[in-house]
Amino acid sequence: MPDLSKKAFWIGSGDIAARGIAFITSIYLARVLGSENFGLITLGIAVVGYMTWFSDLGMVNIGIREAAKEPERRVFRIKEIFNLKLILGLSVWFIASLITWFIPMDGLTKNILLAYMLSVIPFSLLMEWYFNGRQKYNYVAVSKIFNALIYLGLVFFMVRSASDINRVPWIYTLAVGSSSIILMYFALRNKAFNLSSRGIATYADLLRSSFILGLGWFFAQVVQLLPPVLIAAFLGLKQAGYYGAAFKFVIIGMMLDRVFVNLLLPNLSAKWIRDRASAQNDLNKVFSFIITGGAVISIFFFIEADWVTLFLFGDEYAPSAGILRWLSVFISITFINSLFSFTLIATSNDNGYLRATAISGMISIFMLFLSVFTDDITFVAATVVLAEIVITLFIYFEFKKVCDISIIPSLVKVLIISGIIALSSGLIDLPFLEGLIASLLIILMSLIFNVISIDHLKWVKERL
Repeated sequence: MPDLSKKAFWIGSGDIAARGIAFITSIYLARVLGSENFGLITLGIAVVGYMTWFSDLGMVNIGIREAAKEPERRVFRIKEIFNLKLILGLSVWFIASLITWFIPMDGLTKNILLAYMLSVIPFSLLMEWYFNGRQKYNYVAVSKIFNALIYLGLVFFMVRSASDINRVPWIYTLAVGSSSIILMYFALRNKAFNLSSRGIATYADLLRSSFILGLGWFFAQVVQLLPPVLIAAFLGLKQAGYYGAAFKFVIIGMMLDRVFVNLLLPNLSAKWIRDRASAQNDLNKVFSFIITGGAVISIFFFIEADWVTLFLFGDEYAPSAGILRWLSVFISITFINSLFSFTLIATSNDNGYLRATAISGMISIFMLFLSVFTDDITFVAATVVLAEIVITLFIYFEFKKVCDISIIPSLVKVLIISGIIALSSGLIDLPFLEGLIASLLIILMSLIFNVISIDHLKWVKERL
């Protein structure tokens, strides 16, 4: 199998399998625990998301960039990145647990959050960044699948009713820990830590460098991590459960985005130095595939929101369908955002990335806070989409300073095609089939209207 095909296979298979298994686990938990308890689980995972930011501060992206280089050309060594991540992880866990302990809340919520917080430690040990940088995606795939299987197996055997909710965060932490151990074993076998760390001054430099990317990532992820927390705090755990169920479909829909990001970052970093003109030409072609792929996934979930929600999660989660219809649009926008964001990161334009995400992130926070006061969770979901558009636009302005590619013609064509198909939905009243036909129509129309041309297909064939 050619090299790029092999990489795409391992990224795709690992992500599809792991997310697929995790999705099945989520469906099981949602049905067994009920919407309110599932909302508490959603809140716990969102809190962990914020904690992993504080324990990471952008070092994952720094780590991918450094691991992609030969050892003697690395600004920061693997051991230095690993050590600092662990120190921050332990510190964040201790401080967050201490703060949570003194916050007045009901006993169940506090216990669940404290248990989930422990998972930040194995997350700090997780070395996916190293193997993604070295483009050894088979190791990452194995660890992800093992993690998902451990989680599913233990949840299935140990969580049988709503009264078992206390066990879920401990199982979650154990599953993450198993993945960390596997990657640590592979890292030791690959002699990742052969070069020793160089002292406190290096750690200070690493912290300063990573903080720029980390702060940018924090603002960029506001749209994904903040809504569950705000919904739980202002609208209640049951509403958070509805939102969490809808967002699980978004995570599944974004699998293609993950393949693209993990292939783009290390490859673009190397090619940008060698041949900038060729790299820009590649990005132009990638954009056509990204926008078409995002539209295909979005239109399917937009049309089939009611059917997939009721079929998989049950009647209790009927309100999730309206949320999913809005969040389906979020998928397409995130695909585009990823191209702009990771181009800035891969080309070392960290300050531009921070500038764009900081301004747009603060605007988004303000918008999301206002949205929860409407007491309408569907309006919150619509605001999530609008906030992602704001972030994407700001990042695009910085992207244009670095890379001059033409995106407007393809974007307009796909928007018109998707809009017409969305407005025509309902003409075929066949669950699943209507969404499938709509998705195929987007691919066909993209080919007819030259969003994806023969040259694009030849380019992909050459690389595969």
